[in-house]
Amino acid sequence: MAGITVLVKAVGMSLRTDLELARQDNRSLRQEIARLKTILRERLGEQLEAESSHSLRQRIDELTDANVRYQNENLTLTSSNEDLTTQLRTHEADLTATRTSLRRMIREQTSEISRESGEEKT
Repeated sequence: MAGITVLVKAVGMSLRTDLELARQDNRSLRQEIARLKTILRERLGEQLEAESSHSLRQRIDELTDANVRYQNENLTLTSSNEDLTTQLRTHEADLTATRTSLRRMIREQTSEISRESGEEKT
């Protein structure tokens, strides 16, 4: 009987040791899980930041390209506007000259008609 008691005690101690080892393994595994979760969160955060900064860089590039296009278009329109302004001034000068010439012709015609009328009366 003493042998059975020793065997039962040995089995009990073995079970307690196994239980304590399982508890230590569980603690160790929980710590490992927590560590891996932290690493995973950090990496996901880094990936999100990288994607976010990538999309921001891409948007900045798009806006920069649009800005260059608008600046070039602005230069083209400014040049076109200057050309049209020059043409307008030229046409205004031509119009003024034509009006002056027309007035002179009307005066000359009126003078001629007046002279011819005066000669007929005499």
